[in-house]
Amino acid sequence: LLAPLKDLERVPISADSDAAALAIFRQLKRLNVTVECLKATRIAVELNKPRWRNHATAEVRSCATSLIKG
Repeated sequence: LLAPLKDLERVPISADSDAAALAIFRQLKRLNVTVECLKATRIAVELNKPRWRNHATAEVRSCATSLIKG
């Protein structure tokens, strides 16, 4: 799931990219990944980037933050 997140970072923010990001975040939540797992897979590093932490869409921002905070 890291590769699709990195791919999304390269495209302009749009409703479609937001939906794709939220789908990835929901999949991660369903998998019940731990913060340690996110760190080990480098997904935590990706989610800490400004693209996700400071995202214009509150839902994307919130989902990214909630995954990191566990």
